Amino acid sequence: MATSGHRPEVPSREKSTSAPSIIRRERSRRILNLVTNSIIPCFTLHLSNACNRLAIAIVPSDVLRASGPVTEQNIVAPALPNETTASVIPLTGDENRSSFWTQYAVVQEVDVVLRWELCGSSTIPKDVRPEDDQSNPPSPPVQPQDTASRPAPPSKKSWLKRTFVLPGPDHDPTGETGKWNLGWRESDSPTGEGSSWSDRPLGAHSSGTRMRTRTRTLQPDEIDVHTNLQDVSFRTESELGLLETTTVRCIWVEIEVGI
Repeated sequence: MATSGHRPEVPSREKSTSAPSIIRRERSRRILNLVTNSIIPCFTLHLSNACNRLAIAIVPSDVLRASGPVTEQNIVAPALPNETTASVIPLTGDENRSSFWTQYAVVQEVDVVLRWELCGSSTIPKDVRPEDDQSNPPSPPVQPQDTASRPAPPSKKSWLKRTFVLPGPDHDPTGETGKWNLGWRESDSPTGEGSSWSDRPLGAHSSGTRMRTRTRTLQPDEIDVHTNLQDVSFRTESELGLLETTTVRCIWVEIEVGI
């Protein structure tokens, strides 16, 4: 005997794809928050103190247990050149655990967003641009117009220009300091020809530690950014008052400004 009733609703394609979109937006939100609220203020502070080479260890919230605050003084490895200043950004909270921040896609997006913020690069994916409001519905298609009569959209002003305003040409006797060169890479690929560094492993048992060799000299005011996962060893004091060395996987950010 046939029974009457309502057929179960079949989820639409838009609903089935909403979960991945929410995940991407949440990932981009965390990354943008880290870049704008932690990495860039740290870089600005050291740059204002005339430090043009900075290495930042970003420590997830669940990998290091210490009785006191952890700073760059606790880093024992990797060894840094004398001209490089180190800094540590310890993360807190459940959303900043290593299961999130040690994903390759997350580290790669941190590098892209940081380059876009500092260098004004136009290669950042559209879905992670800070100006994009993900909550707004897509706009209707625009009728094509003559490109010759349409002005070019304004380019993003670089972070260095926004933060440290240069004087006008009248204050520059050489007429050269107003020429900013912030395109630190001409290639979209991290290992392309535009890269200022080449990576070389230290050994078969180096646990991901690599030696970076500069392939070209930075021009004045040119910014170089490099982000990867790095094993960092910290010398800390345990809750029992004992000194111990702990090696943890961190996001390692290197920023250099040409002088």
